[in-house]
Amino acid sequence: MKKNFTLIFTLLLCLFYIGGNAQTQFWSDTFEDAGAPSSGSRTASIDFSCGGPPFTSYFTRTLPTGIALQNGSYSLFQGSKIWAAEDIDKGPTCTNASISANQQVTWSGINIAGKTGLSFKGLLAASQLGGWQGLNFGAAEDFLIVEYRIDGGAWTKALAFYSNVPAASPASSNQLYLDTDGDLIGDGAGLTYAFTEYSANITGTGTTLDLRFNCFANASAAQELAVDNFRLFEAPPVVAPTVTTTAATGVGAVKATLGGNVTADGGASVTERGIVWATTANPTTANTKVTNGTGTGSFSAVISSLPAATLVHFRAYAINSSGTSYGSDLTFTTNAALSATTSQSNVFCNGGSNGTATVTASGGVTSYSYSWAPSGGTSATATGLTSGSYTVTITDSESTQITRNFTITQPTAISTATGSQTNVSCNGGTNGSASVSPSGGTPGYTYSWSPS
Repeated sequence: MKKNFTLIFTLLLCLFYIGGNAQTQFWSDTFEDAGAPSSGSRTASIDFSCGGPPFTSYFTRTLPTGIALQNGSYSLFQGSKIWAAEDIDKGPTCTNASISANQQVTWSGINIAGKTGLSFKGLLAASQLGGWQGLNFGAAEDFLIVEYRIDGGAWTKALAFYSNVPAASPASSNQLYLDTDGDLIGDGAGLTYAFTEYSANITGTGTTLDLRFNCFANASAAQELAVDNFRLFEAPPVVAPTVTTTAATGVGAVKATLGGNVTADGGASVTERGIVWATTANPTTANTKVTNGTGTGSFSAVISSLPAATLVHFRAYAINSSGTSYGSDLTFTTNAALSATTSQSNVFCNGGSNGTATVTASGGVTSYSYSWAPSGGTSATATGLTSGSYTVTITDSESTQITRNFTITQPTAISTATGSQTNVSCNGGTNGSASVSPSGGTPGYTYSWSPS
C-alpha cells in the first residue's frame, strides 16, 4: 500500500511543481509515532475510541485496521497511522450525545517568519456511502474543514467539505464534496475511502501559523472520515538571476555583436537584462550599459560606439527583485580605426583637366566605398579633374565614415609680356633681333616664330 501511495504522491508533487512556482516544504504531520509533527504542537479537543475492537466510535490517531468501517476500507494513506473520526458524539463512554459531535485537532506554534507564498497539502478521505447531514440540519450539518489563522487572528477556511444535498439525512445516499463557492453545500470533488490529496493557498504572512482540522460527524450509519500527511509549503526565497555571457562575434573597429543567456530567473521576474562593457575588467551597470529586454532566454545585439584598437571587457547582466547578476568577464580587441592616406596630381597645364586624387583606406571593416564631390566618381582614385576643391567620403562595412579633402591646382596662364627687340640698322639689312622672356605656364618652353 505504501509503495502505491509513494508513486501517486510523487506524480502529484511533480504536477504541483510544474503547475506553478516551485514550492519548498517546511512543515509536516504524518501522524506517525516519531517525528510528527515536524515542529509546533498537535492538540486534539478530545482523543477517544470505544466499541469493538475494532473501534466503532472514535476521534483518534490510529491504524486503519484498528477501526471498523461500515463497508470497505481506507486506501492510499501514507505510512501506517491516520487521524480518523466516526460517531463522535458518543465520546469516551460510548454513550450517544454524551459529547459534541464537533471536534478539532489543532497544530499551534508553526513558525512562518519570513516565509511567503504559503500553501497547504493533505490527504483526505470519507465514506461515500451516504448518510451525511446537509445544510438544512443547521448546527447539526456534517462537515470536514481544514482552516488556519496567522498570529492569533480569525480562522480562515482553506478547504471545506459538505453534503452535496442540503436536505440529506442519515438515510440519504450522498457524499462530502468540496465547497467551491462558500455556500456550505458541496459542489466540487467528492471524498471517498481512497485518500486523495487536496491543496490550498494560505493567504497572508506573519510570525506564527495555527492549523486546524475541524469536523462534525454524529451518526453511526456511515459517517466516517479521516485525514493524513498534512504539509505546509513556502515559495522558495528569491535569489538573483542566473546569467551567462556569450562570446563576441562580428567584431569590427567600433561595433561587435554581444549577448548572453538568462538561464534562471531566481524565483522572480527578470525586469531587465543586457550587456555592460568597459576597458577595465568586470564592468558593472555603473559602466556603459546596453539593455536588451526582460525575462529568461538568450539575447544579443550589435553594440556600437566602441573604442577602436582597444581591449574591451564585457559581461551579460540580469536584474530581478533580489538583485543584479553578471555572467563571466569576456574580452575582445577592436580593429584599428578607419583611416586613409592621400595623394594627388595637379593639372599639368592651365585650363587642363588631367588632375587626379587618390585615397588608400585602412582599418575599420572592409570593404570600402567611395563618393567624390563635386565630381570624381565612386572609386578610390578620381581622374580627369580640373583645378578646384574636392571631398571624398569613405564608408566601411560598419557604416563608419571619414572624409578627405583635396585642392587640385593648375599653373598660371603663360605670358610673354616681357621681351626686347633690336631693329635693322640699315635699310635692307638683316641684323634685327627679337627676344621674349616667358612666364607662367609649365616650363620648359618651346618657341615657334613666324613667318620665320
